[in-house]
Amino acid sequence: MGKVADLRYPQEWYPGTRHYQRTWYLHVGPTNSGKTYNALQRLKESQSGVYAGPLRLLAHEVYERMNAQGIPCNLVTGDERRIASEEAGIYSSTVEMVDLGRRVDVAVLDEIQMIGDEDRGWAWTQALLGVRAKEVHMCGEERTVELISKLAKMMGEKLVIRRYTRLGGLQVMTESLKGDFYQLEKGDCVVTFSRKNIFALKREIESTTGKKCAVIYGSLPPETRSIQAQLFNDPNSEYEILIASDAVGMGLNLSVKRIIFETTVKFNGRQMEPVSVPSIKQIAGRAGRFRVPTSKSAETHVDISAPAALSAPLPGLVTALDDEDMPRLRKSMAIEPQPLRSAGILPSTNHIENFAALFPPDAPLAKILLAMRDSAQLNKSLFHMCSLEDILMTARALESVKGLTITERLMFCMAPITTDDAVQAAALEMAEILASSRDGSVLNMQTFDLEILDIENPTLPEELRALESLHKSLLLYLWLSWRFPATFTPRETAQELKVICECLIDTALKNIKMPRLKHVLDEPFNEETVVEDEVEEDEDAIMDREEEGESVVPHISGEVVPLTDGEMGMEPKEWVVGRSATI
Repeated sequence: MGKVADLRYPQEWYPGTRHYQRTWYLHVGPTNSGKTYNALQRLKESQSGVYAGPLRLLAHEVYERMNAQGIPCNLVTGDERRIASEEAGIYSSTVEMVDLGRRVDVAVLDEIQMIGDEDRGWAWTQALLGVRAKEVHMCGEERTVELISKLAKMMGEKLVIRRYTRLGGLQVMTESLKGDFYQLEKGDCVVTFSRKNIFALKREIESTTGKKCAVIYGSLPPETRSIQAQLFNDPNSEYEILIASDAVGMGLNLSVKRIIFETTVKFNGRQMEPVSVPSIKQIAGRAGRFRVPTSKSAETHVDISAPAALSAPLPGLVTALDDEDMPRLRKSMAIEPQPLRSAGILPSTNHIENFAALFPPDAPLAKILLAMRDSAQLNKSLFHMCSLEDILMTARALESVKGLTITERLMFCMAPITTDDAVQAAALEMAEILASSRDGSVLNMQTFDLEILDIENPTLPEELRALESLHKSLLLYLWLSWRFPATFTPRETAQELKVICECLIDTALKNIKMPRLKHVLDEPFNEETVVEDEVEEDEDAIMDREEEGESVVPHISGEVVPLTDGEMGMEPKEWVVGRSATI
């Protein structure tokens, strides 16, 4: 088993890329320093390239910005393809969807510090080691420098490090708002970590001050988040305050004057814990994006990441709503996060299939994956195995489904299936449909609560939750429709239902009201502290912490298969899973 589970040399998993001369550029600096702007400028100048970000929202933003500037750019995410031009040399994608078989001039890998993430780090490692780009531009935090330097040395790649300083500075205010909502000003963003508290704060602030509030949190569709951001950014809009979860930390251009933390603790699914130092600094860094007069004397939102955006930028401001959160906030802002120790990896599909061949044909996939995890050999000085918990959860849920190949099971295991019960039920139904070769029309899905779309004016929290669950199920359906197009069709119907669902979610956001609940930790500040209190499980907080990104089987982007040594130099094959497909 040891030989089959040898994962010590992931650089050898991409032989085609090893024959490609590459230069790595690492752009590091705090939020609002211009690092991503400069990397994207290089992408705009290229004949071919890819932008890869952690969120569908970011991929959409770059896609729209490029095309608005007359640069043809296509969009590729797990559940969507948009072709602006068949001749476009540039495409924007989520990091999991980077085409490792496509040759490009420039690749931009955004938020490169995610390479150390316990859940999704493998996707950044895969893109960095495997993308066939002459120039690979990485954007992220200073704490990535040591690890990226080691990886560049291992790969024999030339590394150029470019450092940036923040435009306008960032200041922690001397005092909190003392819990006084009347101190809130136009352009403020109040951050909390539970959806219930987001709506509670919205109700309290609007009823107390008369100021209207936009809201952004993780369970919202990217399209809805963009609409809420536009309402907040528009100087002529009546929406003066933004209330957001940590989803505000990346993926949106926001005209925020002050970041105000309603709390500095959050629920991690098991207990309350302090918000991590990197998260606090990332969220706080959103303060300081401003509107400036244009040559037409109109007030327009600009991306402050552009160095020329402001001649004399003002500092962003950070504070807390209440006094008890100020000590933790001050100390977190003063601490430099520890350097990343290792990059995440996961075994490829080929690794798993070869390992599975050592077991009886009817061996449960979860058992195979656990055995592989325990047997895996890693270069622990550079790499760590990403968490398999979500994959194992799906593998166990699908054990009752007979007739799926191991490749199909792996595909479902890497699909965007959240902890939402409705989404898990939908995934099980779709797996059974695939295994039995039944009609997979979205209108035939018994687990899809399509009746919720008949409510014209949703006003209840449970209606909003049902709409969000349906939206996630529709995204899962669309994701699977690109992998199993003969089964899950027509895709257009699901896309139409998704748009209707998003409109109703927008309506619900204007109506929902919930009571506010705040957790406080009494322990002294410690960056590593996790409090083992018995806390009632907050389903909304669990949903809010789920990544908005997506998963695909490592080294299978959902469109192409990895090139073998014999195929080196060939163009990638289009990849979809048929009932007899093998990899």
